Amino acid sequence: MSEKNKYLKDQFERGKQLGEDKSISAGDAVRQIMGEARAEFQAASIYTKMRSERKQNVAKRLQETRKKCGLTQQEAAKRTGINVVTLSGYEIGKNEPNVEALVRFADLYGVSMDYLTCRTEE
Repeated sequence: MSEKNKYLKDQFERGKQLGEDKSISAGDAVRQIMGEARAEFQAASIYTKMRSERKQNVAKRLQETRKKCGLTQQEAAKRTGINVVTLSGYEIGKNEPNVEALVRFADLYGVSMDYLTCRTEE
């Protein structure tokens, strides 16, 4: 069973238990389930927004750092072994670099992975 299906099944069972609980009204059970669903949706929305912002910040940092090193995308691609189209995708925020790509960029540019991922300004 996939994680998504397991989650949905667990949520269904949770709702079923609340609905069968005679110590709370049906309205209170619905409000409780809706409140929990709202909280989970808000958390997921915040995560998605933060991920999108980080992705754009990393893209900008990669491009700025490459330019500070005086390299073109073609030169950086050749030195790292990363396809120039892939590198371009990283720099415009279309794709996210994996750990191996970040290691290669950090080595080439002489900076830390924390710097490239905007975890530090140094």
